Amino acid sequence: MTNFLRDTISGPAGLAKLAFRVFVGFGLVMVVGGIALTLSDPGGIALIAFGLVFIGAGYLARRVFTPPEGMKAVAVKEDAFTARRHDGLHSAQTQSAVIHVPEDASPEEIEAAKRKWASEQFEQRPDWTEGRVLAESERRGGLHRLAAIVWTVFALGALAAALFWGDIAWLVLIGASVIAGGLSFLAIRDMARARKFGRSLFLMEETPARLGQPLKGNVQTSMPSGRPPKGGFRLTLSCIRRWEESTGDHSSSPTTTRFRSETVWRTTADSRPAVGENGRLAAPVRIDIPDDLPATTLSQRNEGVFWELEIAADAKGADYGARFVLPVLAPDDAAGR
Repeated sequence: MTNFLRDTISGPAGLAKLAFRVFVGFGLVMVVGGIALTLSDPGGIALIAFGLVFIGAGYLARRVFTPPEGMKAVAVKEDAFTARRHDGLHSAQTQSAVIHVPEDASPEEIEAAKRKWASEQFEQRPDWTEGRVLAESERRGGLHRLAAIVWTVFALGALAAALFWGDIAWLVLIGASVIAGGLSFLAIRDMARARKFGRSLFLMEETPARLGQPLKGNVQTSMPSGRPPKGGFRLTLSCIRRWEESTGDHSSSPTTTRFRSETVWRTTADSRPAVGENGRLAAPVRIDIPDDLPATTLSQRNEGVFWELEIAADAKGADYGARFVLPVLAPDDAAGR
């Protein structure tokens, strides 16, 4: 049995088959159970909907992770590390992206495919390629507003369901309201800062930045040059690793998945305000980067290594602040050239 499980889940193709069977099987059970429940309780419609979602997830997993015919999966940019789990114990983790190459590809062809993949991932961020990095509040501000609207509509639907059916629908309403409220707060905060401080850009002197070399450039703000913040700007450069962890206290507890993070390295610096290219205030940046740290994970996912530059300054009313996710690569990495 142990050998069967190991063979089943080994490699992306095995994991895809396992995910397909588990999700589709569970989805079918939910759909059948929902149909039976609908005969006596309208709440069975929700169970059918969840079952269809699981079935769709199973087909998506098989399509995404199963290598096409005549191709094989190859891992790129593996990052092995030891993570401190939620229970205080340590576990070995490996993060990597997977590409597909012909089964008879030579080592040189595989390396070329890896370089092409890295360049394509880098180019998915036009602000990286141009060296004019957008603040995350501007990149994701629209997502906050959209998510707030979607969850508000969902909360209103949960309210109608609670008034009609009651029972567990009230719990769904409470959860949806909390999420909608949090997302609305983030959206309002982003809009208030954007209205007060305008657009923030990090103009990189060289893109991408390289491990072992200084990060140089200017943070271009829209703050008036005649009103510099007292104490100047405060800069924080961080290397952060994020990963996904499944948690459960014991066998009878439900398993939940959460994103965890750790700061691999961090440094701070002060920056004296200067006049930027648009006549507004700018913060010159020059921070040395050690050469023994992991590079930015290029795949556009929520897991991996992220290099973040944060800038803050005291201001009347809401304080100024912006955060930028930067490309910091190894000196021999061809991506971005």
